[in-house]
Amino acid sequence: MDIQTSPSTRLRVDRQDLVSLRGHLVHSATGGRIALDEPVFVVAVSDLKQEASRPKPSVITRDEQGFSPKLCVVPVGARVRFDNRDQIFHSFFATAAGNEFDLEPLDPGNSAFIRFQQPGLVHVYCRLHSGHRTSILVVPSARYARVDQEGRFRIDGLAPGRYALELWSQDMPHTKMDILVKRGQVRPIEFAVESLPAKAGR
Repeated sequence: MDIQTSPSTRLRVDRQDLVSLRGHLVHSATGGRIALDEPVFVVAVSDLKQEASRPKPSVITRDEQGFSPKLCVVPVGARVRFDNRDQIFHSFFATAAGNEFDLEPLDPGNSAFIRFQQPGLVHVYCRLHSGHRTSILVVPSARYARVDQEGRFRIDGLAPGRYALELWSQDMPHTKMDILVKRGQVRPIEFAVESLPAKAGR
């Protein structure tokens, strides 16, 4: 892994120096552990020093049943492939600021790619079927984890240093805390949040 320190200088980080960060969500008022009905929350680490990764495109399909998956999580700069597996054409669009797009009608069996450049939640619709929708959560780093039903998360492959740990979801306000990741770190991070919806992702 390379860390970009300036336009002309790179610092090499050995894999043995990378850290796994563990943590869990707690209520900011009580300090109590949080359990989730559905594991839809995502914790992302913002690390501007690390060279941006180029993950394989995520895939959203549209068939006679609708969109799949209903929620797709990608880092900033990632591409998403839209597949039309229905027997009729579909026309996809989104209006989220910085991530808006309006695709030409996509024939059955064809695909189209969209790159997402701004963090945030993007709702994608079909012009022919207003009741069908999928959502794309664009997080600010490729280092992220889905929080499990017991409020726990784990992010692997972090270089020691300072990070901004952020909570992103469909239903909760954006929350952020600064952390220092050290070698040999064992104690889990307690990430305090103010409130939770009654049903996650609903």
